[in-house]
Amino acid sequence: MTRSDIQNFVYAQETQTAIRETLAEIIAIPSVSVDGTAPHIFGDATAAALDKILEIGKRYGFECENHDYYCGSILMPGENPDDEIGIIAHIDVVPAVEGWEYPRFELTIDEEKGIFVGRGVRDDKGPAIMALTAMRFFKENNIRLPFSVRLILGCDEERGMDDLPHYLESHQPPRFSFSPDSGFPVCIGEKGIARLAFDLGVADGGLVSLCGGIVTNSVADRAEAAFLPEKCAALMALALPEGISLSANSNGEPVLTALGKSAHAAEPHGSVNAILKLAQFILDSAILDDDSNAKRALTFLTAAFADNYGTGLDMASSDEITGKLTCICGLAATADGHLHFDSNIRYPSSKDFAELFAKAEAVVQKAGYDVQLVSDSRGYVFSPDKAEILALSKAVTEFTGKEAKPYTMGGGTYARAFPNTVAFGAVMSENDDILGKGRGNAHERDEAIRIGEFNLAIEIFIRALANLAGF
Repeated sequence: MTRSDIQNFVYAQETQTAIRETLAEIIAIPSVSVDGTAPHIFGDATAAALDKILEIGKRYGFECENHDYYCGSILMPGENPDDEIGIIAHIDVVPAVEGWEYPRFELTIDEEKGIFVGRGVRDDKGPAIMALTAMRFFKENNIRLPFSVRLILGCDEERGMDDLPHYLESHQPPRFSFSPDSGFPVCIGEKGIARLAFDLGVADGGLVSLCGGIVTNSVADRAEAAFLPEKCAALMALALPEGISLSANSNGEPVLTALGKSAHAAEPHGSVNAILKLAQFILDSAILDDDSNAKRALTFLTAAFADNYGTGLDMASSDEITGKLTCICGLAATADGHLHFDSNIRYPSSKDFAELFAKAEAVVQKAGYDVQLVSDSRGYVFSPDKAEILALSKAVTEFTGKEAKPYTMGGGTYARAFPNTVAFGAVMSENDDILGKGRGNAHERDEAIRIGEFNLAIEIFIRALANLAGF
């Protein structure tokens, strides 16, 4: 099997047309995972997306199975049916907030810029189609691998990965798997991921509510604070900086809205957290009553999250392999009259989060507030000399001409939720500024992927499977 054989397939007009058509079908479904009811356990939209991609798999002659709408799988049988290599992708997406310049749930092919645009093209519907196309190469060229290849398609990766444990209840995991939900070359380690919930007491002093963010694992790019009508005159007298506006809600309450710049919780550098931006503006404007809990709470909040590294919560730490701890405030809400905040933390794989949490808890309790540990998923690290990792790395080197040195990251993929799994691909760089800062990457507005990188990833996946087979 030569590189020309692979490229002749990938760049054939029939293959390129199929890629665009199938990608458009799956992007059109706004499959944000939510709490659903059986059988659509993660909502109707994720169920529709799963049905669609399994239909596409059947269209190409693969064996497809729906695992109770937790996830699905597309199987290409090999010589030994008891030996499987897995590819673990997901078809749920993060919400697509306001401010897109391209259609959100429609595949745009921008030939001038050489990109595909639409929610999921990069994370992770596009990589799922890449993997399926790589499987088509072997099937349509009648190349039978010594192992079966199973493409597993999850429906709840973005919210908490409650999908794959269901699969493992009734199936043995593949011997080795990779998840195309990161960047090339091979990610051999991920930081631990923890989530904290803060209760900072009653909203008072003229503050009615504060809310912001959409998901815990993204820096909030929008936040709103509603005030008692008696604060209206003081608010109207303020000089509003760029990114902060004043309006009124349906209750006649004045509302301050702040806009920020989102980023993934694993890489918050350069982001602007709208929750903290709004909290600081409220404090600087002296809108709240001096003796109010709300003023104390926002003062604590801005100090606790003064940087993205956990310094304000006494959690700052790092190690040589996975790097520095990151800590963001991803969500704000007001419930039962109390101010609630949610933090997403990526901590070094060598650290015990129980010890880090104890430090944060002490800081919060000293201020008179409450914090609860919602979840904790430990990180992992594989040896770069593992045979399967060497096979994947070799494929990257062959098709890029560059050294494929394995790396570690703060992002969380299915590699932490599935046995013997690494993250591998599907882009050359996790951060691509082709559409400008704050646009085009995973979880950002105008999510995009370069068409050239899309096709290159398919080539690498084909070669990687061939390398794993010893071809």
